[in-house]
Amino acid sequence: MAVIKPVLVVPEGLRAPRVHSTQPNTASGERDSAESVARATDPPNLIRLIPAKEAGRHSNAVAQVEGVGALEVLETMDLTRGDPPDAAAWRTRDIVVAAVIAVAFGVAFVAFNVLWPALNVLGPVQNLLYAIWLMPAIVAAAIVRRPGAALFAEMVAAGLFTLLGSQWGPDTLLSGFVQGAAAELVFAFTLYRRWSWPVLAVASLASAAAAWVHDWVVWFPTLGLDAMLVIGAFMAISALAILPAVAILLVRALRETGVLEGFPG
Repeated sequence: MAVIKPVLVVPEGLRAPRVHSTQPNTASGERDSAESVARATDPPNLIRLIPAKEAGRHSNAVAQVEGVGALEVLETMDLTRGDPPDAAAWRTRDIVVAAVIAVAFGVAFVAFNVLWPALNVLGPVQNLLYAIWLMPAIVAAAIVRRPGAALFAEMVAAGLFTLLGSQWGPDTLLSGFVQGAAAELVFAFTLYRRWSWPVLAVASLASAAAAWVHDWVVWFPTLGLDAMLVIGAFMAISALAILPAVAILLVRALRETGVLEGFPG
């Protein structure tokens, strides 16, 4: 939370005159002085609020107001280590890092695309590895921590995967959208302030649940509820046990390399 410090500004012409005479002030003089002070204390002439975060960046910051000859600036404190002024605003580095993560997973999807059909021999157990398809949303959100990061990364990865030859064709984009959007809703519920393992696990589970509904409707409409529940159970295990752990380990490893300098830890 930004700490607001008031800056007292009294225009030169509106200051109460100093009386050097030894004679006591007259009633008229007192009235004029009171009126001058009243005009000076009118909010447009008196107060300008400066966030301490901005002022803290310049230890000798001086407020500037047009038409004012004298300024009095109260001492400010450095809070630049707190949250950014606008936590929802994306920086250039946020876009670049989220895009790089998405592209990396999009390329990984191409390799996994070859392996996935071969895993059909495992039956429903194949879905223990479903977490790989959900990884961009969780990893990018955990690093960037901005609204839309999960959806952005999942959609970019899905788009690249589609261009490079996804076996599911254009539906890959719809799948990426529902997976990223479901995770995004969980992060939005926390106001993008909580990034603990439980939050990542719930976001992973929500993403897997959305994928489960999508796959049932689009690819397995003839399967019965019992079969889909078994598939969903393995997808849930993948989302709760594998995805958050791998995401946290991956983010931690990237931090240790120094490539995430400037991102919240």
